[in-house]
Amino acid sequence: MHRALGIYAKLEAGSPQALNTAIHATKKGGTISVIGAYGPPFTGVDIGTFMNKAQTMRTGQASVKRYMPRLFEHIQAGCIRPSEVFTHRGPLEKAPEFYRTMARKQDGCIKCALFPNGPSVH
Repeated sequence: MHRALGIYAKLEAGSPQALNTAIHATKKGGTISVIGAYGPPFTGVDIGTFMNKAQTMRTGQASVKRYMPRLFEHIQAGCIRPSEVFTHRGPLEKAPEFYRTMARKQDGCIKCALFPNGPSVH
């Protein structure tokens, strides 16, 4: 029902599922980052668990429409090669390992692509 209201009536947007997954997957006292356009129905978000785990949420908008034309210009001019943006690729289960590698600036890691049941090479 929530999804139908968001899609057809434009009364709500997004799905609480991704936010709830982040809440349940993040440790007590951890921080959840939500970047981009996100508008879940608040009645579907597990705020109780979020509060009981004393988590922090940091948010921000991604100005995709603003930067997309310039990004495409750079791609067409050969300045950016999308295939080279991700230096590491692997299964979702390796997210903590990849994050540590990226945070420590090890192994030439700049950006990781994580895939459910995805490739395990980088």
